[in-house]
Amino acid sequence: MGNKLFSQVTALTGLPEELIGPELKGLLERKGVAPEQVTMESLREALADYLAQVSLQIEGEACFHELDTVNGIRQ
Repeated sequence: MGNKLFSQVTALTGLPEELIGPELKGLLERKGVAPEQVTMESLREALADYLAQVSLQIEGEACFHELDTVNGIRQ
């Protein structure tokens, strides 16, 4: 599958290829997968890790915002 799958996924996001291509490539490389070797399973794992990271980041930001509100700090 490899490059064809990588190209399909970047196109299906609807985002500019110059934006999503490097981001997706980086996600895969952190999992030790080159874009030309990507499979559905490796893509699924990389995206699951990415979503977990984003979720934790958003959760952390929400906690800081909540603390600011409790302490009377407004942004």
